[in-house]
Amino acid sequence: MNRLAVSTAGSAWSRQQSQSNVAASTSAANLSASWISSSLADKARSIFGGGAEQKRLRSIRSVFPHEDSTQITNIADIYAEALGYFSPRSHCDSSKTTIAHLFLAQIRTGHFHYLQIALDDLSSFENQHSLAVIMTTCMNDIENLYDNYYLESGNTTLSTIAKESKTLISVLHFMIRITLQSDSACRTVLGAGILDILLRIYDIFPAFSKSALDTPDYWSPLLDACRSIILALSQSQENNGEIFSHPVCTIWPDCDPHPPAYSVEPPTAYHLLVTRCAAWRTVNSLCIRRRLYMILTGNLWTSNVHKIEDIEACADLVELTRSQFYDSEIVELAFLAMLKQILSAGSSAVHLVDAIAQIAHQDIIYIFSGVIQLWLECTRLQVQTQLTYGTNAGSDRTEKRPISHDMALPPDDNLYDREKYRLFQKTSNLDSALHNIIKFCAMAARRHRTIRFCMLDAGVLSLVITAFVNADFLAPSLVDLTLKKGKQMKVKSAGAGNRYNRDGSLPPSSISSDVIQAEASMLSILMHSSAFRKTWHRKQFNDRRNLCLLLVHSLLGDFGETNDKYIWTRALFRKILA
Repeated sequence: MNRLAVSTAGSAWSRQQSQSNVAASTSAANLSASWISSSLADKARSIFGGGAEQKRLRSIRSVFPHEDSTQITNIADIYAEALGYFSPRSHCDSSKTTIAHLFLAQIRTGHFHYLQIALDDLSSFENQHSLAVIMTTCMNDIENLYDNYYLESGNTTLSTIAKESKTLISVLHFMIRITLQSDSACRTVLGAGILDILLRIYDIFPAFSKSALDTPDYWSPLLDACRSIILALSQSQENNGEIFSHPVCTIWPDCDPHPPAYSVEPPTAYHLLVTRCAAWRTVNSLCIRRRLYMILTGNLWTSNVHKIEDIEACADLVELTRSQFYDSEIVELAFLAMLKQILSAGSSAVHLVDAIAQIAHQDIIYIFSGVIQLWLECTRLQVQTQLTYGTNAGSDRTEKRPISHDMALPPDDNLYDREKYRLFQKTSNLDSALHNIIKFCAMAARRHRTIRFCMLDAGVLSLVITAFVNADFLAPSLVDLTLKKGKQMKVKSAGAGNRYNRDGSLPPSSISSDVIQAEASMLSILMHSSAFRKTWHRKQFNDRRNLCLLLVHSLLGDFGETNDKYIWTRALFRKILA
């Protein structure tokens, strides 16, 4: 089978995804739908039955973990009762999680004879649902461990010798054992969402592969277990269509234990990235959100056999800004991760330019518009800091560490707001951040004539103006200090017509050339004023001017084009930087 062709069957996967996820989502859906009708019963249970339930849970907990040779009487009844906690609307979520952790501890010992028997006694739906709860709880533990590490200490590495990591490997081997029993068992594991779990592992795996504590000898068992799952599932020929059309087989080719058999020439790297991007459009938003979170926190793959983790990450970022396919939260996170990459890498972000160069003209305008809008927001914070704490507040000219002032996070703090404020606080008034975004744009402009014109249409020349914004030059048309969250500056269309995000929100728009030229005219006067120059350190002023000259030449150099519409703009910006 040409598995590349199968992997791009997005519509087929969309139908199969809803079927394979039904077991894992039924409990939550039922709880949500029956909330009003069951609220009184839940309250009565919490008042009259809570104590008895906790007592019974303690009794069940005393049995686990145990060996397969245990002499505990009525062990089968205990397992049946414990699995009964997973039934929808039967018990509260905390009790279900407690039981799931008991089963995870049992699986970690390798003694799961009685668990397999108890699962076999369930109906197909109950079996699927129970496996889904066990796997989901295991993955939640891994993700929560990472999140807690990062929020508490900024640590972005996980060790495979941690209890949660060992448990995950044991659960995967347990699923392999069930899968190999029969085609029916294979369908049960598929229905429980094992492929979705593999995709979640793909998202979190960089935290293991980059760990200084874990050499490949440590994290390869986890990768091998994931490969073994695909291999075990593929033994069932009748399920191969569902398996290889799942996006994990396209997004995570390193998980494939055997190379695909192509009937034609192998696809190019560009074609593989195209199919990868198409696969993301069929993935649920929580999984995409986790992928972006890992990129935002600095985690990329280091185990990829082809060493293309940077290329894949940049291709993912460009893809996930496509507002017609993704919700506004995903698009915002993608733009934020892109800006963070630019501010840290500068002209070294070659793969990001490569990814941008592959997309359509209007999409290039859209990408640079989004990046510039975010940078203007960061610039607004810099100006507000200077106005509040003084002209030099927040600056660290020695580049050791920016002096930051605490910024109050919004009360409805979420992932995007939290990471945006972290980035802005780190880069506010830091010269290297400004230098890097200018270097990146200069490099991109030199890549291709089309990209250069798109950048001009997006308003990239506004970077020259923001480079010299301070308490004496506020550039209010660009850096609106009164701008509220959710409002937009006066901008023009990004060239994509009446384009909206999938959820109906407005995507970023390009900055009007009239706004840029108005502020540039004012700056052209100030730049030759000795009073304005005295507000800057000489080296800082000259460094910024020289970099802006590089950007202006890359964007507006005299390339000998006929009907040059940028003659006046070129003269204006050369006057500014003369």
